[in-house]
Amino acid sequence: PASLSPPKHPVLVVDDDVATVELLAQVLEDEGFAVSKAHSAAEARAAIARRCPDLVLLDVMLPDGDGCNLCHEFKTAGPTRDVFIILISGMVIGSQSRISGLNLGADEYLTKPVQPQELVARIRSFLRIRETADALRRARDQLEERVLERTTELQQANEQLQQAAGELRSLSHRLLEAQERERRRLAHELHDEAGQT
Repeated sequence: PASLSPPKHPVLVVDDDVATVELLAQVLEDEGFAVSKAHSAAEARAAIARRCPDLVLLDVMLPDGDGCNLCHEFKTAGPTRDVFIILISGMVIGSQSRISGLNLGADEYLTKPVQPQELVARIRSFLRIRETADALRRARDQLEERVLERTTELQQANEQLQQAAGELRSLSHRLLEAQERERRRLAHELHDEAGQT
C-alpha cells in the first residue's frame, strides 16, 4: 500500500504586488503548503469563499481597501474567525501600527522584506497552535458526548430504580393486605373453635 502524504495546509497570500505574491507562494509551496493567491480585498474574499485557509498572509495596503480592516472583517466573521492572520507591511511601522493591527485581530505583524525561513517558522508555529486547539476541541466534544451518554444511562437507571421502588411498594402493600387477611382468618377460626369448645 502506498503511504498517504499528510494533507497540505491551505494558505492565502494577499498582496497587490505580484512579485511579492509569487515569491511568497513559491517559498510556501516548496515547504508543502497549498497556496492561494489574491491581489486585492475583493479577490481575498472570493478566495476565502471558495476555500477557507488555515492562515492568511495579508498586506496592510491593498488597492481596494485597508488590510487591517479586512483582517478585522475576517476575524469577526463566523467561518474565518479562527483563521490565523499575519499582517505584512511594506512601510517602516511604529509600535502603534503594530498594536492597532493586533487589536483588530491579527495574530502577527511583520515588516517587508520578510525572511522566508522566519515566515515559514512562524507559520508552522501557528499551525502547531491550531492543531493543538483542534485536538482540544475534539477532546472536549468527545467528553461532552460521553457525559451526555452517561447522563442518559443514569436517567434510564433512575427510571428503572423508581419503577422497581414502585413495584416494591406495591408488593409490600399486597403483603400487608395478605397478612391482615390471614390474621383475620386465624382470629375467626380461633373464635369459632373457642365457641364450639
